[in-house]
Amino acid sequence: MKLTELSNYQLYSLIQNNKLDASIREPANTEFENRKLTVDQIKEIVKQHDLLFKPDNDEGLSSYNKAFLIFVPAFFTIQVLIAGRYLANNERKKWKDFWLYVSLGYVLWTVAIITLAKLNRK
Repeated sequence: MKLTELSNYQLYSLIQNNKLDASIREPANTEFENRKLTVDQIKEIVKQHDLLFKPDNDEGLSSYNKAFLIFVPAFFTIQVLIAGRYLANNERKKWKDFWLYVSLGYVLWTVAIITLAKLNRK
């Protein structure tokens, strides 16, 4: 890949990608600095980048949502819509937490119902 053929925005995107190997990021950074862009040009590139990309969001569900999913896991249609929204927004941590606590809720309610059925049987 020839870094000189990339646009200013493409170089900036490479530099901002923390998951990219340093052997690519460092030459991209050097090339970006060699272009001697003005402050206004850099501000415009940053503005465009911020509009297009959301930072990785690794926060999970709130405690209220976790408790709600455990105690009220029965609304399957609503659960699928919420989980789909998390997945569409690339919030994988929330998506995984969501299904974990829904599953825990189903297990808790299953155990509670079986226990109550056995107690009432005697």
